[in-house]
Amino acid sequence: MAAAIQIRDGHGIFDLGHAHVFDGSLQSNIQIAQVGHKMCIEGQISGTSIDTKVALEALKIIPFVQSKVDFTMTVQTLASSWSEIFKKMQEEVALNMSSGRLLGYDVSKLHALLLKNEQFHLVNDNTLSTTFERWDIQTKFSDNIMTVVQSLMCVADWNVSLWGAISSANIQDW
Repeated sequence: MAAAIQIRDGHGIFDLGHAHVFDGSLQSNIQIAQVGHKMCIEGQISGTSIDTKVALEALKIIPFVQSKVDFTMTVQTLASSWSEIFKKMQEEVALNMSSGRLLGYDVSKLHALLLKNEQFHLVNDNTLSTTFERWDIQTKFSDNIMTVVQSLMCVADWNVSLWGAISSANIQDW
């Protein structure tokens, strides 16, 4: 692991290079600077070959996907107080997974229900899973809203594409 910190003229840079975590590698760069009477925070975190199951279990989240993931997360905020930092924070996350399993759901059954054009409830069932060849996800977080810009899961014979917005009021702990 390599780490570096630079602080000068009201500007701080924190670099973390190639930390071994969750059976993969993590790098980050965070910059903090004063802009007028406000604080500007910008950062990028990227990971390579992170084991999703190990990472989710460490975060006390029941694993819902089993794969190795490469990801990039960018964060920025401009705030005049500590309480504003998270309120004004904007994030973008890109996840790229190759060959894995979505746990608790059978996407083939979902596909059949969608073809019937009937309303249904999506319910997790621990006995089910879907093997995928690739799953790419792009999201944005801002103003307590998570926007799935694109989620494309490639399974054996077809693809599943999802997008939309989720309010943080609708997000529950797993």
